[in-house]
Amino acid sequence: MLPQNEKASKRSCLVLSILIFVVLPLSLLTLLLLLWYGRESSAKSRLKARIASITKQGYPVDDASIDTYYKDRTDSSNTEAWLAVISMMTSQDFKASTNGVAYLGIGIEAEVPILPEDEWSEEKDSLAFLEKWESLHADVLRLSVDAKPVRFPIVFDSFGTRLQQTQEMRQAARLLLLRGRVGLRARDSVVVRDAIDGMLGVSRVNAGEPILVSQIVSIAIDGMALGLLKDSLKVDALNEADLQRLLPKVMATINIGKEWETVIAGERALALPVFVDPKKQARTVGVTSVPGRSRDALFYLDLIDGVLELPTNDLKKFKVKLQAVEAKMTEQAFANW
Repeated sequence: MLPQNEKASKRSCLVLSILIFVVLPLSLLTLLLLLWYGRESSAKSRLKARIASITKQGYPVDDASIDTYYKDRTDSSNTEAWLAVISMMTSQDFKASTNGVAYLGIGIEAEVPILPEDEWSEEKDSLAFLEKWESLHADVLRLSVDAKPVRFPIVFDSFGTRLQQTQEMRQAARLLLLRGRVGLRARDSVVVRDAIDGMLGVSRVNAGEPILVSQIVSIAIDGMALGLLKDSLKVDALNEADLQRLLPKVMATINIGKEWETVIAGERALALPVFVDPKKQARTVGVTSVPGRSRDALFYLDLIDGVLELPTNDLKKFKVKLQAVEAKMTEQAFANW
């Protein structure tokens, strides 16, 4: 039988071991959970207030409100006509006929200019293509000149939103570009002017979509139009009257305008549901849902506020301020605990 003092010593060791290896870790874990819960509860309340403030300002904050925001900034007059054009451009007949056609065919370099003095190996196939699809080209040109932002049947689902019609606008613009390049070789001022005018209009078709990729497509189409204009000026293919007609439309493309605010507000509305609803994050982003994202959401909203405050009336100031916002974003993203 163990002496009394040895029993007491073993009990003391057992109690100490329980305290160190069980009670202390559990206490620390409980403390950490309480701290996390307190911080998350506070952040959640602030996030709710921020979202309410954004809504009060008339900006979207989720799928339902961005749908309304989109519809308020678009026109449905030519929706069905554009959908018919898109249906034709996505048909197997159209896709098959683009083989070997400049700007539209797979594997054909879309950015190489075709000037009057250049050899054009795809000329025969391209001219036959334009003749076959003359009616489609006429529809695209008619719908695109002075086009308003078009309302398409988009189902907004955070980052899972699908934009098939947006990508097809590139193809519509390339169809106009091909006709414009043919006009350039013939030094036909009206044909070149219509092609440039039409492409500038096509870029407006998606301008009401409050999504960054849509604006990138619009900017790319503007670039195609300006590229044709630049080459037309090099070979003096546009007369003065047509240049004067194009001038205000070309000048409009260099303004940052309200589209910047629209797209940033839209991107914010696509992102917020992912922070607010972890299940939506798993479904739309494709990663494991993580609860308690309110502090991340507040960090994100602070960054977006900085972007929305950028001056848009001066391109140089806009660029300098944007670089400052990007630097701050990088600094905060890699900050320590």
